[in-house]
Amino acid sequence: MTRLIVYDLDGTLVDSAQTVSAILNEMRLEQGLSLCAPETLTPWLSLGGEDLICHALEVPDDSKISEYLDEFRRRYFLKPTDPHTVYPGVQAVLERIRDQGFFMAICTNKPRRLALKVLEESGIHDFFDFVNAGGDLPSKKPDAGNLQACLDFFSVKRDEALLVGDSTVDQTMAQRAQVPFVFFKGGYDDGVDERHVWQVIEHHGDLLPCIRFEEEAFS
Repeated sequence: MTRLIVYDLDGTLVDSAQTVSAILNEMRLEQGLSLCAPETLTPWLSLGGEDLICHALEVPDDSKISEYLDEFRRRYFLKPTDPHTVYPGVQAVLERIRDQGFFMAICTNKPRRLALKVLEESGIHDFFDFVNAGGDLPSKKPDAGNLQACLDFFSVKRDEALLVGDSTVDQTMAQRAQVPFVFFKGGYDDGVDERHVWQVIEHHGDLLPCIRFEEEAFS
């Protein structure tokens, strides 16, 4: 029986691509690089800050990555989160899930300071009792330990949880942790193998019947 639903953040609950691409394009122009379309950058959003900066800013020297990453995060923190970047239906679905007594958590590679900022400014922070963010552990997604931290917080077994995400990073983490994976197809799909997911949802509201169906199967 499902007790816990773990959500990815970027590309699953919040569409951060426009915000991230705007900041990165500012930095690209300052370096004499051409502008990049948001869809060019989205495949790297789930990888974590270092990989994002390396690819998006074409950093040739690894020693410079942390410098550019610090500047990117500084600008990101100063940029207000538009509540309209929350995907349609998220607020209503989270309310329903909470009212039905499920636990909810966030598992993201975004650093804690930025993750909490986005959650608070987008108005969905209070739905989540636990956030596993980038830097909280020595590992990062898709390491199984990052998802396991969410299960451990609620004392939930792997077959009592679901992971909702939009990327191969999420899918790989779910497989390694042996947690059923719900693929949100409306996000930043970077090649998720739909043959190996528990459910595919086009919209967030599609998750509710999946949960009810799963609950009925155990009644």
